[in-house]
Amino acid sequence: MPKKLLIHTVDKNIEVRTQCAEIQHPETSVRTPEMQEFFDQLIEAMIRYNGIGIAAPQVGHCVRICVIHKEYTETPDHLILINPRIVSLSERTFRLEQGCLSVPGTYGPVVRPAKIRVKAYTRNGTPIDIKAKGMYAQVLQHEIDHLDGILFIDKAEYVDSKA
Repeated sequence: MPKKLLIHTVDKNIEVRTQCAEIQHPETSVRTPEMQEFFDQLIEAMIRYNGIGIAAPQVGHCVRICVIHKEYTETPDHLILINPRIVSLSERTFRLEQGCLSVPGTYGPVVRPAKIRVKAYTRNGTPIDIKAKGMYAQVLQHEIDHLDGILFIDKAEYVDSKA
């Protein structure tokens, strides 16, 4: 049985505040059984913790990998992104109340660009070019921030802890 990944919280783990390393040669390196199992474990953890996205550093792996829940993408499956990078941002912004699995019980409004374009690789090592808007763009930016050691609380207008 595969190991269950546990969420790392900001108060106890430095990984969530660390700039993550890129995956080298993603066109081929992500096709290994070990990487495919890790992708499946990330998806399982996202679902188990009721997340709409998850990033590798949230489970103690400081690599540039994140997952976006399929309900927030334009894809039929959960979207795994390797080495995602934002290549363009709209000037128009969108304000959204955010929370985070790594900062449990804390919420706050974050203003982010309303539309973005992201380049990355899929779980099969295929390049992907994403144009996202609305909630999809917000979730992508939130998860990519994790890969740079940035949490929503760093960008929130204010934060509110709810018990």
